[in-house]
Amino acid sequence: MFYRQQTGKGPGDGTPPPSGSTAVPAAGVSRNLVKVLAVTIFLAGVAALVFGEHGLMDVRRSRRELREVREKVQVKQEAVARLRAEVNRLESDPMALERVAREQLNLAKPGEIIILLPREKDWGKPQQQLP
Repeated sequence: MFYRQQTGKGPGDGTPPPSGSTAVPAAGVSRNLVKVLAVTIFLAGVAALVFGEHGLMDVRRSRRELREVREKVQVKQEAVARLRAEVNRLESDPMALERVAREQLNLAKPGEIIILLPREKDWGKPQQQLP
């Protein structure tokens, strides 16, 4: 190991290392400092890759959001397909149109009498009095 003297003499001038507290090990300190700096930079880089913007955690969150949005889109597309099929049935099948008119709009043909029964969930409830 080389030692540097504080008197300005460099290593290799043939003088033995001085005894006492004036000697500073030059190569040992700089090697340790380089190692500490390299490890610190490496750990900071790993932390940035995992937790930083566009890091691993951000990518995982984005993938999860994308999967959720794709599922919602698929559900909406299935609903649109069902509604289109219902529209096609109503346009092409007169019986389907009549069923919707009777069930949802409470319409009747001339001369028919409509009797409205309470829905099952309304059974057992007292009826409201008419004024």
